[in-house]
Amino acid sequence: MKPSKRPLTLEAARREYEQAMLRYALMARQERDTDALLAAHPPRPEEKQALRPRVLRALSRGGALRDARRAAGRALPILARAAAVLLMVFAVGMPVAIATVPPVRARVMELMFEMERQYTRVTLREKAGGAAEVPEGWQGLYYPGFVPQGYEMEEVRSTADMHDVLYLREDGSRLFFTELGSFVSSRVDTENAQTSFIMVAGRPGMLTVKESRISVVWSENDRYFSIFADDLSSETVLEMAESVVRIK
Repeated sequence: MKPSKRPLTLEAARREYEQAMLRYALMARQERDTDALLAAHPPRPEEKQALRPRVLRALSRGGALRDARRAAGRALPILARAAAVLLMVFAVGMPVAIATVPPVRARVMELMFEMERQYTRVTLREKAGGAAEVPEGWQGLYYPGFVPQGYEMEEVRSTADMHDVLYLREDGSRLFFTELGSFVSSRVDTENAQTSFIMVAGRPGMLTVKESRISVVWSENDRYFSIFADDLSSETVLEMAESVVRIK
């Protein structure tokens, strides 16, 4: 198709810019997930050598490299050339990286967008870094994929609408993760505490810091969650909260 000769309006430029930046954001997300998979499961040298011909054939069929070059050539002047170069690097690098990654053990799924020249492929894939070591006896629907180092699971408790797990450190510091149903209410000690309202995985939540204790509360659909910890940083607690995934 020949490019349009019509003058570029401000509104059309804005739409083109937003679409280009969306492509950039999605491809950057794919690169981060691929890096995480490669770090967890580095390919062996013989795997790289065996897959090289397949990757070159895929690229020679007019795939990612050709599409990336065309996308770069069509980029608007208002977009930085660096962004176009990054798009090309991502498009060339992703087929190689994804092809060499062995399957992830956990069946924790996420939605994936693959940007092609004429369409966007939408699929479900196993989430990078989404494996959650769920303790025996846990009956909740969700569980964190990340637990800070140095903690050992001590106790699991479950009722009809509340599920709770306790982790302990050698110095006695506690770490609780709790999943609650919509019919259960709970209390957070906010007296003389530093309280802030935050977002956890795109959901509103509350972070509370009182002396050496920290807690975060947030929701997902008809469940809500809390993490309570002794002597942990807010960054570590929020990392654990962001790692919570549905396991059933």
